[in-house]
Parts: sequence; structure tokens; C-alpha cells
Amino acid sequence: MFDSDFTHFEVLEKKTGRPVFFRNEGASEEALKLYVDHYAAVSPRSAFGEAQPEGYVSFDHDMLSEAEIDRDEFYNDFMIPQGYKYFLSANLINNAELFSVFSVQRPLGQDHASPAEIALMQRLTPHLSQAMKIHMRRALQQAEHQGQDLLVGHSTTGVIFLDVTGSVLMLNPAAEDMVSDPGNGINLRERQITFDSPDNATNANRLIANTIATATGSGLSPAGAITIRRAKGLPLTIIAVPLPGGQGRIEHLPVSVRGPAVALLLCDPNRARGLPDGLLRTVFGFTPAECRVAQALAAGQSPGDYADAAGLGIRTVRTHISRLLAKTGARNQLELMRILGGVPFDLEAAP
Repeated sequence: MFDSDFTHFEVLEKKTGRPVFFRNEGASEEALKLYVDHYAAVSPRSAFGEAQPEGYVSFDHDMLSEAEIDRDEFYNDFMIPQGYKYFLSANLINNAELFSVFSVQRPLGQDHASPAEIALMQRLTPHLSQAMKIHMRRALQQAEHQGQDLLVGHSTTGVIFLDVTGSVLMLNPAAEDMVSDPGNGINLRERQITFDSPDNATNANRLIANTIATATGSGLSPAGAITIRRAKGLPLTIIAVPLPGGQGRIEHLPVSVRGPAVALLLCDPNRARGLPDGLLRTVFGFTPAECRVAQALAAGQSPGDYADAAGLGIRTVRTHISRLLAKTGARNQLELMRILGGVPFDLEAAP
């Protein structure tokens, strides 16, 4: 529509000036890295655009004279070496935190945007703005669902949600495993949690009743915990957390809950723990190979031991470690372990 092969959608964080979202068509990876690392912060287009309201359409002579363009670092050191000079853009979002823009870059040899092209961009802008807002809402929802899946679906802690009658609303996979293991003495019968041992049953029922009372506003216990003795192994720990729901639906839970509820957390010291691939990829951008190295180091293996066990050369493993350091910002392997130690170890490695 604008006779260009270089366009991008961008969202900038106003406080830092750095892109938090960038979707590009036409620029090389090297050019994108230069832009993110330096030129986004010095671009006169960003500063000018941020001063304009949402829906505003910008172009070069709207902000700079030709003489100013010829002296500008962004144009001379970044845009022209890429084969482009002038631009036409639209403000899609402009609020206290974020500035979002859609921009079309014009190849060298093309003149400034014409009045007809400017008018076309003005007609497109409301639709592009709505599309970007929908995309950001969906991204937020997806991140929330991924977080719920990691924290509940892959947790080695059993999670059980109860309503105010004590009926089970949901069990996560870890809780299902614990309830189905006869050695734990915990059962699910007609949506009720029961216990083989009378002592365990008395203590658990009292804990659940007190927590339900707090969730409904008639109790004073913010949370409580008991231990569940087993025939073999260390005891389980059950932590009960009240979830006061007021009159509406409790948000941000992986189960539909209206009104007050209770979350039971079942902690088994015998369950294997490990770093989750999915979380490592999401938080740090690790590749699958890097995840395996990170997990090995976190488990106490030396680089040499891991290389031998995995059938890799020590140079390959050290290359992976160098990339782990770069992606986490760690200065050495000890600092890397401290950073990885901040990741919840109570999460299973995703399959």
C-alpha cells in the first residue's frame, strides 16, 4: 500500500525508552539488535511521537527540517546504511506507561510521504490501534494462563481447591498423584477429602473448618498447617489458605470459583524436584540444550561430569554455560547458580 518492504509495530516503555514489543518485516537481525541496543533511545521519531496523542500520524517534515535530518545520528548512522530514510507512522497507544507505533520506512530514492499516503494512514490508524490493543490483551491472558499452568499444572506441590462446604473443586496433577497413592492415607470420596488415620482426619478437618471460617469472614486464621503421618517416609505437610471471594468471582485462579474458597497445599518432601524447562525458556530464553545444562548444574553436576554423561565435548558444554551466563546476566558460574536458585524449585521439568 505504501510501496515499502520495511515496516514494524513497536511498543516502547516510556520510563526506559526501550522496546518491550517489536514485530518487524524487512530489517535484518543485525539491524534490529543495533536498534534495540542503541538507536531506539536516540531516535527523534520516538521522542516526537510520544509527545503526540493516540491516533496521530507522523512523517519526517512534521518534526524536522531537511537540514536537521541531514545532521541527525539516527538517520545518517542507522537508517541510511539500511537503505531507507523517510518514514510514515501512526500512534496506536499513548498512555502513561507505553507508547506504541506502526511505522512504514521509505526506501532510498522515495520522496517524503504524499498527502494521499498520509490520508490513507490516517484512515488505517483506528483499526491498527484496536488490533494492537487486542493483541496486547491476548498476550497478557496467555502469560497469565502459562503462569497458572506452571504454578499449578507442573507444581510438585499438590494443590486442592475447596468450596465453603469442603467439596473439592479441583486437584492439580501432583495432588491427584498424592491422593491416589494408598501409602499417603488420603482419599477423595464423593468430592470430599478423607483420611485413613483418625488423628490425621481430626487435625485436617479442624484446619479446613477454621480456614473456611476465615474465608467466609467468621474466622481469624489467615492460614494454617498440619503434618500428616504416613506408614512410610517423612510426613506430608498440608497448608490451608483462605480465599475470600466477596460477592464476585475470584480472579486469577485456574478454576472457576465464585465466592469464598480454600486452597490446600500438599507438600511431600519425598517428591523429586527440578528446574522447569518451560519456565527457564520463558524467563531467560534458554534453548532446550541450555535447559539441560542448567538443570545438571543445579543438580550439582560439574561441567565435566555432565559432558561425560551427555556424550558431549567439554568445549560444547562450556559454550552452553557461556550462553547461560549471558542470558541471565551472571558474571560467573556461582552467580548463575544463585540466579537459578531464585527460580521456584517446586516446579517439575516440563515434558
